[in-house]
Amino acid sequence: MHELSWLFERLKGIDTAKEAVIQENKAATYGELIDKIGMLYSSILSQGITGGETVGLATDFSMGSISLLMALIKNSNIIVPVANSPQRKREFFEEADVSREAVILENGELNFTDTGRNPKNRMIIDFSKQIRPGIVLFTSGTTGKSKGVLHDLTRLLRKFQNTVHASLRTIPFMFFDHIGGLDTLFDVLLNGGTVVTVRNRDPYSVCRAIEKYGIELLPTTPSFLNLLLLSKEYQKHDLSSLKIITYGAEPIMDSVLMKLNEQFPHVKIIQKYGLTETGSFRTKNRSKDSKWIKMNDGSLKTKIIDSKLYIKTESSMIGYLNEENPFDEEGFYPTGDLVEVDGEYFKILGRESDVINVGGEKVLPLEVENVIYEMPEISEVVVYGKNNPILGKIVAADVLITSEITKNEIKKRIRAHCRKKLEEYKIPVEVNFMESYGQSSVIKKTRNKKDT
Repeated sequence: MHELSWLFERLKGIDTAKEAVIQENKAATYGELIDKIGMLYSSILSQGITGGETVGLATDFSMGSISLLMALIKNSNIIVPVANSPQRKREFFEEADVSREAVILENGELNFTDTGRNPKNRMIIDFSKQIRPGIVLFTSGTTGKSKGVLHDLTRLLRKFQNTVHASLRTIPFMFFDHIGGLDTLFDVLLNGGTVVTVRNRDPYSVCRAIEKYGIELLPTTPSFLNLLLLSKEYQKHDLSSLKIITYGAEPIMDSVLMKLNEQFPHVKIIQKYGLTETGSFRTKNRSKDSKWIKMNDGSLKTKIIDSKLYIKTESSMIGYLNEENPFDEEGFYPTGDLVEVDGEYFKILGRESDVINVGGEKVLPLEVENVIYEMPEISEVVVYGKNNPILGKIVAADVLITSEITKNEIKKRIRAHCRKKLEEYKIPVEVNFMESYGQSSVIKKTRNKKDT
């Protein structure tokens, strides 16, 4: 019996007339989803794709991609999803030894392209022999080369087996190749909810979809929530259907969380936590406006060493394809997150790799960002370290300003404001200016500056 047979039985047990996926005004029911999975699975078999083969998917969320993902799981393939990026596709397919690329044609038929690659990565070779469904996800690479993460899907998806909650209409905000996006997908479908895909992830498109389709759950990021508040699009659309907003992938600025609660007083605000290497976990906030959380997961163990969070869980990756094993002798994964602890709760302070060492003094970017963002002239700020021959690093800040004001004047105001609340070594020495938000900044702040 297939080790994930429970997943397909769960899908079959949902009312077949209920909407499973809505894509560009077209709704597909659970009955149609099951039929599509079956059709694609038959096509996989007929084209000689065997279990254990590594198959690449270059796509975003759609009825076709979701059905194909499920069919490949059923066939016990190792799946390598890439969200519509030719450059990432070339790099990641090569790194993961993708032997076949799966493409759903416009007529709905499934086609496989032979890449001509033979498996050479020892971890991929060893896992493929087990004929188990797996997935390779790549880290964002914000501090260097992206790491290929191999997961056993049987372990990664086990947490959903006995988890039941309300059926919700949801936008999968994170991409098809992101652990958060996949977590949303399985959580929604296995509980009989509806996945509503969006072509663009800007505030207008997201708010329009919430209004049009009655979205109840919006899982997103602090960067997007900041942009949403600044855009005022939430005032131009009816978002009364929203019940829950979750955020993760990065720490949230204090002012953004405060404004979010002010503008959405009847919406439950939940901070999530997860990593590409460990999967995502159920969390509980101390309160709606608090950044203190605890993780409610029976298999999870944590420990804190020098303010650094370590995690041990059965959903952890098998390992990196292109890096050394990061687990310690007890099987704990070093998350790289710095935290404060208060009983069962902890607060994420930022990434250890983002800490700026200014002449031996440690600076957390989030602390400086919180202060600068208090200024009404600032609509976005990213703080990072920049090389300095004397101090090693200095604090630098990229800002997006909201008013017509000279650059010299805003620099003076930023430094004057920071001096009221920060030690001298934490005040930005260099201030640069952003022209606008980019798509990457909607998902997550990027601190990998060239001169860091």
